[in-house]
Amino acid sequence: MKKISILGASLLSMIAFVTVMFFHSCTKDDCQDVVCLNGGTCVSGTCECALGYEGADCTTKSNDKFAGTWVAADVCGSGAYSYNSTISSSATSANGVLINNFGGFGTNLTASATVEGSTLTIPSQDLGGILISGSGTISTDGNSLQMTYTALDSAGNTDVCSGSWVKQ
Repeated sequence: MKKISILGASLLSMIAFVTVMFFHSCTKDDCQDVVCLNGGTCVSGTCECALGYEGADCTTKSNDKFAGTWVAADVCGSGAYSYNSTISSSATSANGVLINNFGGFGTNLTASATVEGSTLTIPSQDLGGILISGSGTISTDGNSLQMTYTALDSAGNTDVCSGSWVKQ
């Protein structure tokens, strides 16, 4: 009788083990058919893109949506200014942009900035003797840009500006 119950217990244990292994092997890998490009990695079936890239498979450069000619209307403590500015994608950085004629300070002056998602960040830098820094946020349709920046001239005068830029 003891042999039968030991045999029965062993058989039940074996059936339980096989059942667990069978159902465990049916778990689908959510990332099996997902291809993430440009350094992106798949997590739970969705691409997490490297800095400078976005989209379902990380093929879109984040800085591309900022590229183009913009008509800027800035309001500063010193007055209101309208000018054209051109933003281009950096050739050396996946999340970098170059802003020509930033602040209307001159078409031969170009500020550098970085992009993360819909935010543009202008680190502190000298632009023709004027120390600038600021940030901007692009609209979801990519046709308008809200900018805020500070300009400090060589005499120590600080001008705080906010701008509405429209893509041409």
